Amino acid sequence: MIGDMLNWNSQDLERNLSVLKKYYQSFIAAFVALFLSLGFVGQAAAEQISNPTGLVYDLSADSLMPLFTEMNMSPEKFQTDDGKSYIVLTEPDSGLTIVAIPEACTSGKCIGVNFVVIFGDSTLANDRIAYFNSTFSFVKVVKNEESNRVEVYRYEIADFGIPRGNLRESVMNLVALSKKVRAEL
Repeated sequence: MIGDMLNWNSQDLERNLSVLKKYYQSFIAAFVALFLSLGFVGQAAAEQISNPTGLVYDLSADSLMPLFTEMNMSPEKFQTDDGKSYIVLTEPDSGLTIVAIPEACTSGKCIGVNFVVIFGDSTLANDRIAYFNSTFSFVKVVKNEESNRVEVYRYEIADFGIPRGNLRESVMNLVALSKKVRAEL
């Protein structure tokens, strides 16, 4: 096939490039339609935040509060008994509660954040949990057998910074999948 391509004249090249262009346009259109149909773009995700390409180097609760406020997620900061800060968010469109737990912290600066949505008293079957975990690689769905809770996790790391827009989209992807999990409870 490569040898044939080397012998193409300009008409062959134009015709084949035109076919490839149509193929890729169809592929991209199908991908976008699939992405939108899966519910990965919600109203809150569509709203722009200021400076979406600005890098966040510190994922501590204090550093994340302004972003979550800008996302209209009503963030509230709390502390554990041992002094670790975490944030409880409420996503306005779905009503989901998300807990943001800063991780990998030294001297008040954190380079990781663990997001979790917890559903209490669940009857979600293990095969459905396996389906979510094998289909959606950006989250982890776990069933706590002792408490009978289903937990949906997403972890972000910012060793060298992460764009504010990526953090927003990460949270909104967690929300989209959590809504799918909630629909099966």
